[in-house]
Amino acid sequence: MNLLVINFEMNPSSQVLSWQVQVAEALAERCDTVLVLTHHASQHFSTPGLTVKTFPRWPQRAPFRWVGARYLLNLYVLILLVRHRIDACFIHMNFGWANILWPAFRIRHIPVGLWYAHGSITRDLERAHDRVSTVLTSTAEGFRLPSSKVRVIGQAIDLGMFHLRPGPSPTHEGAHNIVFVGRISRRKRIERLIAIADSLKESGTARFLIVGGPITGDDSNYHQELLAHVTRRGLGSVLEFTGPIDRDSVARLYDSACLHINLGDTGSMDKTVLEALSCGCPVITSNPAFTDLLVDFPEMTLLDPDDLDSSVQQVISMLTHCHHCDRRKLHTLVSQTHGLAEYADKILQAFQEGAPSNGLAGI
Repeated sequence: MNLLVINFEMNPSSQVLSWQVQVAEALAERCDTVLVLTHHASQHFSTPGLTVKTFPRWPQRAPFRWVGARYLLNLYVLILLVRHRIDACFIHMNFGWANILWPAFRIRHIPVGLWYAHGSITRDLERAHDRVSTVLTSTAEGFRLPSSKVRVIGQAIDLGMFHLRPGPSPTHEGAHNIVFVGRISRRKRIERLIAIADSLKESGTARFLIVGGPITGDDSNYHQELLAHVTRRGLGSVLEFTGPIDRDSVARLYDSACLHINLGDTGSMDKTVLEALSCGCPVITSNPAFTDLLVDFPEMTLLDPDDLDSSVQQVISMLTHCHHCDRRKLHTLVSQTHGLAEYADKILQAFQEGAPSNGLAGI
């Protein structure tokens, strides 16, 4: 198969989207060729069979985009489809291009698979759903439009990076025994984590490490609000913001932490929770997307993050018993269904199973 991949960026150092590089490279290992069309590429990629191109920028800039210049990119993409003999297209998160480029895909009879794993539904997403062949998502909560096109394939966790390492289980006496890893965003509800830290401040039972940084302007405003609140409440001795760190450092952090807390309301599987579990680190999450995965670990599911008293008691209980957790069993929760290799296989399988109706027979 010759596959076109459309994503946001190819940047291994991205604090949010580095996994788009991993997915593209995993697909390249399984296809004859993979052509990636992206907005930003941070480096040259030498992966065999992988070619990376960036979208022409001028049609996406004002004032050209105001008059629909992005639709002129259909001609550019048509040339790429022919030149690279593209058989299928996988749009990784960047669903707007399913609407803009559908004329080019239709002319060439190219089946399009769309990855979307988020709780929100917009009119543009509904249009994209109508124009693609298949929608791939992490859980049933990740795509909430009822549709026969939807296939649940799990997440893409790099098990080579996030895995069990030899050594004793961590205890609640660690330097930073509670961690949050992720984007600094209002949807992550980090203020609730700070409230828990405030409640535990005098007890000395917990220290918190918040890893990640803001991306948007509102994220930056939120970050400043959080820092100011930490200062007002005198929490500097029990709570620290580190900013983004590299993936290898994140994996080592999970090795030493007792607990990863994620109170986001994204409505889909946050990859950081799965990465923590894959390293054998216990979690507490309020995200309903993890209900089925954690059905055998009810102590890790926080039903009401707004109930501060019960949240604090749950954290204390987890810290007390974290060294009793079966780290291998936590890793297995992820390795069985959410590995990067299996994820790439399932993407290609979705195209192959649709071959008779999409003109892909024999690929």
